[in-house]
Amino acid sequence: MIRILLLLLMLSGIAVQSQGKPSIADIERNVQDSTSAFFYERLLFRFVSLPSLLSPEEGRHLYYGQYKGRKRNPAEAERAFFELVSANKCVEAITAGEQLLKTDAVNLEILGRLLQCYSKADKGNPQAPHRLAQFRILLDAALNSATGPADHKTYTVMNVVDGYILAATLGTDLMQFRRRSRSVPEGMLDNWKKGRKKISFLVIYSKE
Repeated sequence: MIRILLLLLMLSGIAVQSQGKPSIADIERNVQDSTSAFFYERLLFRFVSLPSLLSPEEGRHLYYGQYKGRKRNPAEAERAFFELVSANKCVEAITAGEQLLKTDAVNLEILGRLLQCYSKADKGNPQAPHRLAQFRILLDAALNSATGPADHKTYTVMNVVDGYILAATLGTDLMQFRRRSRSVPEGMLDNWKKGRKKISFLVIYSKE
C-alpha cells in the first residue's frame, strides 16, 4: 500500500501548507446548515461534478464534515473491491470502484486505490484526472490540518487508513514506527515514533 500511495504522490505533486487544526464543531454545524455556503449536499454536488472549482476551505468542510452527510457502501461491497485490487484485477476493480463512488464519493482510500488501477490498466481513461483532482482535494484538506512543531506534526484524519495515506505521502513508512495510542474527547490520538522521528494522527470518530 505504501508503494501505491507514493506513486500517487508523484502523480499529483501535492503541496503541503499548514493552516492549523480544523474546528470540527464549526464544520459540522456549517455542513448541516442549508443556508451555509458550506452545506454538505452543495459541496458534494460540486465535488462530484467539478472538483477543481472547490476552494481549500470547501475541501476542508467536505472532508471533515463527511460523517454528517455521507452515505456508506455495504462493507462486503468495499471488501470485494479491495480484494480485486489486491489480486491485481484492475479492470474489474475499476468497474467496482466507480460503482462504490456513486454512493460514497468522499472516500480517500477508494479514490487512491482507483488511481492505482487506472495507472496500471487504463492510463488514458479521461476519468482518471477527475479522480485525481478529487483525491488531491481530500488529501490536501488533511495535510493542511497539521499542528505542532516541525519535528512532530499532528494531523487530523477521519479514519486510521487516512493516517497511513498521509504518512506515505509525506515519505513516512509507519510500518517502521512504533505506535502508542490514547483516547481523547475527539476520538483517538495515535503517536508514532522511530528514534527521534515523530508523527501523530488525531483520528476523529463519528458520534452517531
